[in-house]
Amino acid sequence: MSDCPRNVLQTPPATNPCIYALVQGNNPHFGDSAVIQSKTQPNERLGYSRVEAAEILSVSVRTIDNLIADKNSGFPIRRIGRKVVIPRRELELWLDEQTEQYQQRHAARSGGD
Repeated sequence: MSDCPRNVLQTPPATNPCIYALVQGNNPHFGDSAVIQSKTQPNERLGYSRVEAAEILSVSVRTIDNLIADKNSGFPIRRIGRKVVIPRRELELWLDEQTEQYQQRHAARSGGD
């Protein structure tokens, strides 16, 4: 893969076979590229837009906006310029926490059964 361009990350993955070499850590232009290897699968998203998060959670975008506006909700967001990004892993953790809290409240109401 020595014919891979230096700007391999600026080339769309679908048109550049060097992306696979870069992720595998054997691209000579980047040395030990294992340090930049993501822990995700090739097509797995690292974050979602508000609309995508709403679709994933089966709620409205307005509900997502309300969660973002409510500083006590703990809903995970990152702002990149004006864009709001919801990190995938943090969304999963937040959802797990919400599920645990719901189960604890439900168990307390039903007498701990």
